[in-house]
Amino acid sequence: MKRLISVGNAFGAASPFSSLFEKTVVLRRGDILEKPITKDDTVIFCGGEDISPTLYNQKPNRYCGATETLSSRDLWELEMYILAEKAGASMIGICRGAQLMCALNGGSLYQHVTNHSGSNHKMTTNEGETIEVCSVHHQMMNPMNTEHEVLAWATTIISTVHLGEKEKDIPVEIEPEVIYFPKTRGIAIQYHPEFMNSKEKGVQYARDLVSKYLLGE
Repeated sequence: MKRLISVGNAFGAASPFSSLFEKTVVLRRGDILEKPITKDDTVIFCGGEDISPTLYNQKPNRYCGATETLSSRDLWELEMYILAEKAGASMIGICRGAQLMCALNGGSLYQHVTNHSGSNHKMTTNEGETIEVCSVHHQMMNPMNTEHEVLAWATTIISTVHLGEKEKDIPVEIEPEVIYFPKTRGIAIQYHPEFMNSKEKGVQYARDLVSKYLLGE
């Protein structure tokens, strides 16, 4: 059975993908799975507050909403990530979940960017398609030094700054929106398909990526 295991399911993040699976399990903190995670499962990590920069070996700058101490959510999701990785399960990350996956694959985050929170913008895919997506984040994935494939990026660089640990502006060539991490079979989606109408291209694009990269369909 192909299960989608939603770690928290904040904002209904699993909803755009549930129909691709035979069963969706929403896992809350303290819940115990009836059946351990296996390689046939897909684990989805959802949106929310900033992750601790400790997860990517940095200290928080003044714009970061997290501290050096891992929150209870950080610890729980780290535990679930390790279990999923050991089992060989595939993974999906949405917004915070995407940033968590980037960090745990050896990447880092830009701790503050602008103009990505609370408005739609266009992204371009590696197949040349332009899609409008719903964006609600002030941090951004930096997959440098990881094995990865950028599948989509903001069509134009829309942030005025890209600040790291030292609060210095870091030059960027692209602003990634979707990244595939092959070693952990993970798709990191920075935008929010669950905030969009199910018929919009951004939702179908995310579903198609899961089918192609994670389910082999």
